[in-house]
Amino acid sequence: GAGGTTTREGGEYRLNGGTLTVAGDIIEGAVGDQNNNIDAAQFKIQGGTLIVNDGNTIHVQRFGLGDDGGTAAGSFTKTDGILRSSGTTIVGNNFVGELTLNNVDGGAANMIVSNTGNSSGSFFTLDNGTTYEVTQTGTNRFDVGNQNGSNGTVNILGGSELTINGRIDLGQAGNAQGHIN
Repeated sequence: GAGGTTTREGGEYRLNGGTLTVAGDIIEGAVGDQNNNIDAAQFKIQGGTLIVNDGNTIHVQRFGLGDDGGTAAGSFTKTDGILRSSGTTIVGNNFVGELTLNNVDGGAANMIVSNTGNSSGSFFTLDNGTTYEVTQTGTNRFDVGNQNGSNGTVNILGGSELTINGRIDLGQAGNAQGHIN
């Protein structure tokens, strides 16, 4: 409240191997009420398999595939439902990332596809009527092939729509490459 201090909450889940099956939603606050107190709810896939029932919601502060320090690339396919990050969705940072959305309502404040040379070959595919919006507030942006040696690809298929409210950086540094098909 006014004049008081706010305790920030959150956490991080890293799927590094095996299979995680979630019958419900993965969210950063109570169902239907995105808790303003949570600023660091992160879900990262570094290997293994995530199974989320079709039609369910994933809404976290950061959603990462091949994001950091894991032992393998991260990939995920979501069919129906919602996939949103109130902060960053990153598909390939220190490892290759692959994200495929089929008939999904999605979005992020900031999005990166292939951030470093280690993540070269990362891709983000929207298919089967998926709508995805990068809202970009402040210095946020949509990067495809960000740092030297990175190579990212975005595929927009099957009547899907990608909306970028601001800047798009394609192949930003050195021999980086960014592709939108």
